[in-house]
Amino acid sequence: MKACVTGVIIVAICTFGHCQTLQNNIKATSTYTVNQCNIGQIGNNTHVDLHCGIGREQAESLLLRVNKILASKDLDALLKKIDGLLSQTTNKEEQACSGSTCIQGGTITANITNAVSSNTSKQYELTKTEEEKRSQALQRLEEQRYHASLRRDALNGRFYRLEFENTCKQTLKIAVYYHALDGTWVTSGWWNVPPEQKVSTTLTDNHIYYYYAHSIDYKYVFDGRDDSNPMFMDISNDDFEAIKSDTFTAEKSGSAPFRVATIGDSVEYGTYNMRLQCVDPPNSNTK
Repeated sequence: MKACVTGVIIVAICTFGHCQTLQNNIKATSTYTVNQCNIGQIGNNTHVDLHCGIGREQAESLLLRVNKILASKDLDALLKKIDGLLSQTTNKEEQACSGSTCIQGGTITANITNAVSSNTSKQYELTKTEEEKRSQALQRLEEQRYHASLRRDALNGRFYRLEFENTCKQTLKIAVYYHALDGTWVTSGWWNVPPEQKVSTTLTDNHIYYYYAHSIDYKYVFDGRDDSNPMFMDISNDDFEAIKSDTFTAEKSGSAPFRVATIGDSVEYGTYNMRLQCVDPPNSNTK
């Protein structure tokens, strides 16, 4: 601890997140104290600097560990372990420090705040990036639809309109992976089809398409698990469209095996109907 130069007595008392300054005007002299945070002799205009607690290197080392703790995925478990270690060293810490002036917590608190602020900033950047991706996906899909509409006019009706018919007693949700008229493979969903109803979905000039459907309670599922080579596609719980996995208009919820369907070569262009029938397992009580 050092003391020197003329001026005023300034004593800084710092606790976590709060510092208080005490000031007295006295006439000039100087004093020097060591070890404990005591002022032995003072005179007029004495300037005394108090340096108690950990040193710079210790503080930097401690802050490094604090930031690592904050970055931990299981913060609660880690803090419990630290509390256990601190309880074992309480007596030693009390001997090393005398009073609240030996706790230099202001800097630590600032670093904790910075670490939390940094994590919040990263989360914001991530959210912003996801929003930008979805915005780009929507723009890409708008371009795809425009080119598909131009191609539709050129085809002069030589394409299929995919229609799904729900013969079940529950509403079905349907997603389709299809070859769009502009030559792009697109995944789109969801179409809600009430019982005993039909819905027109997409246009395609290809004889192959894929679909995935399920009832609201997932009792009935139409997928490609039994196909020799199922087509797994990303899906969302919300309505979505996608050209590729990186051109997705909603938050992904996982992937699903789409079932392949083939339109016969002899089938005339126009509306192509796919009937979905719900079959109950043997001994089922469902009527």
